[in-house]
Amino acid sequence: SRVHPTCNDIHSLGLNDQMFDEDYSHGGDIDFLAVGGANSVWKATSTHNGESAILKTSKMLKYYSVDRLKLYVLDAMIAAKEGNPQLSTQLRSENAVSKALSSEWNHIMPVYSHCYAATIAPVAAGTLKDYVTNYPDEHDGGTINPLDKLRLALQAARGLYQMQMYRYGKPTFAHFDLNPSQFLVFHPQQQSSTIPILQINDFNRGRFLHWDTNNDTCTFQFDGCDKNTRGSRWHAPDRFIGCIDVNEKVDTFTLGGVFFFLLSDGETPFGDNRHF
Repeated sequence: SRVHPTCNDIHSLGLNDQMFDEDYSHGGDIDFLAVGGANSVWKATSTHNGESAILKTSKMLKYYSVDRLKLYVLDAMIAAKEGNPQLSTQLRSENAVSKALSSEWNHIMPVYSHCYAATIAPVAAGTLKDYVTNYPDEHDGGTINPLDKLRLALQAARGLYQMQMYRYGKPTFAHFDLNPSQFLVFHPQQQSSTIPILQINDFNRGRFLHWDTNNDTCTFQFDGCDKNTRGSRWHAPDRFIGCIDVNEKVDTFTLGGVFFFLLSDGETPFGDNRHF
């Protein structure tokens, strides 16, 4: 057995407001990596066993609210339910993953601990976006083998299926913010594998789905959907054309964009245009 970092390791880090500066680099137990819409992301080293892990905390300027806490809890719940922390130490080759039963798929990023508004997770090598975009520079101008592109696309599709947590043939969760940056890259320990293993992360914009009396998935409307007029390079246009009913198929639309990104060696489905 192996002990991963816990919430006690967070308490020993001594976070302060200066550490949330984007130019901050402690060079010791914790280093600032990036900031997103809701979280700051760090690479932290446990003072207990020296293991490195990713630490996601609330952004410094995001004030506490019950609704915001629910987002962090949701993110941790999905990762804890579908992710498997053992993957970080027992990565199999992609070929072995492709032959596994659906119950053995692991394309959801796990968490080691959930600590109020923070989570501790394994350290990834990067994102699918970085992997595809930087591949020519790291391989003498070459591109990803076409068969490997399809293998990566298969992983992405399996990740979507796993994340939607089908029960009795019906999806019970939808992500609603998928794009190539949400697929994290982990390199298998077996050197014979030519491609990484993909895991989806960042579930705090998703929501649980319900069924009606006819056993069909209930549709819903995004809050304030008629206020977002800037569109998206990845999301289904349904999200931005007034307040219309949507369901988990919004994720399926985005998965098609991820396929396009893979097969075109890094092109976005709509180019630089955010409008449809």
